[in-house]
Formats: sequence, C-alpha cells, structure tokens
Amino acid sequence: MKKNIILILFTLSFSMYAHAQNYNEIGLRAGGTSGFTYRSVNPNGSALEGIVGLWDHGVSFTALYERHFQAFDVNGLNWFYGGGAHVAFYGADYVRNAEPYWHSNYPPYVDYGTFGLGLDGMFGIEYKIPEIPIAISFEFKPFVEFVSSNNVWFSMDPGLGIRFVF
Repeated sequence: MKKNIILILFTLSFSMYAHAQNYNEIGLRAGGTSGFTYRSVNPNGSALEGIVGLWDHGVSFTALYERHFQAFDVNGLNWFYGGGAHVAFYGADYVRNAEPYWHSNYPPYVDYGTFGLGLDGMFGIEYKIPEIPIAISFEFKPFVEFVSSNNVWFSMDPGLGIRFVF
C-alpha cells in the first residue's frame, strides 16, 4: 500500500512539474478577424489557439495548431506558424460594403443564416515582454472560406495581438 501511495505521489508531482512549464495566453486580436484569443503553449513549442471573431452581425470560431520557435536568438521573441479551421455565422442585415484590400471575392450582402466553413493558416512573430506578463504579436491568418450561399472567399487576414501571459 505504501508503495502505491509513493508511486501516485511521484506521478502527480511529475505531472505538476511538466504542466508548470506550459504557459497560456489570453487576449485580443485586431485585424480582419478581430476578437478574443486563447493560446496554450507547450515546452516543446507546440501550441493550440482558439479565436472567437466578432463583427457587426456575425461571429466566427477558429481552432489552430501552431509551432513556436525562438527568433534571432532573442529571449522572448518567437516565430510561429500553423494551421487549422474555422466556422463563421452571419446574422441579419450583414453588409460588407467597405472591405479592406486584403479581402477578395466578398459579395456586398449575404442572407440571414448564411454560414461558412474555412481552412486557415497562421504565421507571425511574437514578443513576450520579460519584465511583465504581456505578449505582443504581428500575424497573418490567411484563409479560404466556403460559404453556404455558394461563394468562396479568401483573405490574408493580417492582425495585431496583445495577450496576458500566465
């Protein structure tokens, strides 16, 4: 019985040590897809990121797998790249009159209840400020979206992010 308790305590302490090396980020993204973002980065450089994009009469949910690695031998500066998918829902009176130049093939209007499924890429650079728990990123999230109204949309979707690191 004592051996089992010691084994369980050893396993728990090892898993807590391994978990302590992970870090998480929560914050905001401004760009083509603007909204809330959450990222969990593992010690091996792999990361999972979720983005809830919000805009006038619409919402999107994006899930990404990413790889992070140090840039220019600078502590806290990282390149990242990856890919994933998203789903977007468009509400009533959604009108895209003045889209930025990085969007293409967007119709001026979509019907209520239109939704889209898309494939996303992600690449960029991020700086985690050593003295404070803040990370700032510049990124591109190119995507292709297949829309239920028989359209296909593409965007380079540049963005700026600011996240709290914990």
